[in-house]
Amino acid sequence: MIHRAVILFVVLALGCGASVPRKAPAIVRAKIHTGPRRGVLELVCNPDIEPSKDPAIRTSACEAGDLYACHRLLAEDHPTEALTATALKTLESGCKDVECACALYGSALTYDPRKRFDDRALAILDEACAEGALIACDEIVLIADLCSQRTQDRPMCEPLREAGIAHPPDPPPKPELVKAELPEYLLDCFVVMRDLGADKCEVPRLALDRGACPARELGAVYCFGPDRMLFRKPRSAEWRQVRTEWRGMSGDPRFVGLDLSVQLDGREALIDGRYRLLRADEKTRASATWFLAFALDVCVHAKRCVDAIDHAQAAEVVEEPELPSDAAGCKQAESNAKAGFRGELPAACK
Repeated sequence: MIHRAVILFVVLALGCGASVPRKAPAIVRAKIHTGPRRGVLELVCNPDIEPSKDPAIRTSACEAGDLYACHRLLAEDHPTEALTATALKTLESGCKDVECACALYGSALTYDPRKRFDDRALAILDEACAEGALIACDEIVLIADLCSQRTQDRPMCEPLREAGIAHPPDPPPKPELVKAELPEYLLDCFVVMRDLGADKCEVPRLALDRGACPARELGAVYCFGPDRMLFRKPRSAEWRQVRTEWRGMSGDPRFVGLDLSVQLDGREALIDGRYRLLRADEKTRASATWFLAFALDVCVHAKRCVDAIDHAQAAEVVEEPELPSDAAGCKQAESNAKAGFRGELPAACK
């Protein structure tokens, strides 16, 4: 359990925007002063002695009992297990004498790469902070800040969150669908051959939750293009065409368009994760290709006609009308434009 005094100090430090050093100050010597009020002990650690930058000299100094050299060794030098044990033993021995040394010992325990000593490290830092070693309080503030930023996810974070010192981690961001190009291996015609079961269904989430898994008829044909889909019901010769903007998520094999998702699954494909698709035969592909060319011709003629009528009716067209993408829709749009026009139709409509 974390001391209330520690919680108060850390909350004040965080609330006041205290600057927290990345590492605890040097702990080599400590002086104990009698406080002017109520005999409180104020521990002052000496940060002036800088250990050698040479790892070999730091190792020798640690073996000789230099606490700060031991701390720096564990923090930066990735020592062997044997040397780690020696450094921790030296720091533990120093902790028996002064609280500042305990602050350094607790800090050193946090550098264990396997995070084996988190509970003990936090307990030692908590006790040292409560006894007046402000650098131990600083170390707790630093750890709490890292836990709040999700830069560390380790055992010591949970008690800090429970004590209200660290904030709970933010939930990971939800992946977003972004505009994507349909890969070449899906630019083809497919026949719905098998229903794998409702439990396999993955309903696409677009702007709204569409609820239950859409039903797909066995034998239906889907042809996927870069910006449109063709659809034909079983035992039917009539194609339907709709425009779509394909979207996807990074690392997700599914591509979403309108009310379905399509993905490659081995040598075959899946719609909505539930319906297995097989590639259509050449006859079906040829039929889809002919229909697409026919629909494009019909829509090109319809657009020319509608544009000509708009220009004949007004000197300036504010906004061009958006025509459907299928042949039937384009025919209907052209018919509606002709019906509303009085006078001789423009040459583009003949």
